[in-house]
Amino acid sequence: MLLLLLSLLLLWPAQNGQLRGYVDDTVTGERLVGATVVLERAGSDPIGTATDGDGFYLLPRVPAGTYQLRVSFIGYEPFVGTVRVSDGETTDQDVRLQPATGELGEVLVEAVGASGVTAVAAGLQTVRPADIERALMPGATGDLASYLLTVPGVVAQGDRGGQLFVRGGAADQNLVLLDGLPVYA
Repeated sequence: MLLLLLSLLLLWPAQNGQLRGYVDDTVTGERLVGATVVLERAGSDPIGTATDGDGFYLLPRVPAGTYQLRVSFIGYEPFVGTVRVSDGETTDQDVRLQPATGELGEVLVEAVGASGVTAVAAGLQTVRPADIERALMPGATGDLASYLLTVPGVVAQGDRGGQLFVRGGAADQNLVLLDGLPVYA
């Protein structure tokens, strides 16, 4: 019995409170999803979270005391206030953020790397004239159409007839480049 009493006395000071609430837009009243909520107190680490899909936040296991509450969200003026958390109690603190007004400075957008049709490298296969000459094909000389039919996954309809199908795709799903320029058939 004495052991049980001592363990309860040791746990008693460790009891904490919690802080919860909603973060809203003052103009529309809509809940703000992903707002940052931080409790700060001198001499201790900050405690923080973000609002969920309903604009709700919960900070459990907060040591009792007075804290500075900071709430921020992109495009809104930050909120700074004071809140008191008591042992074993839940403190409700709803926050309404005011939309920020102001002008953005200059925005510069720069592209990095190649883009467009020539940037696609998945399934890329390069054919050199030496490859065509080395391939075994019927007839006296090899040509590109005959060579392509020796490549795995390439099928043509008819007798060397113009449309190539690569790995189950349609003829219009193939990109053919001649000296780096797209060839449209």
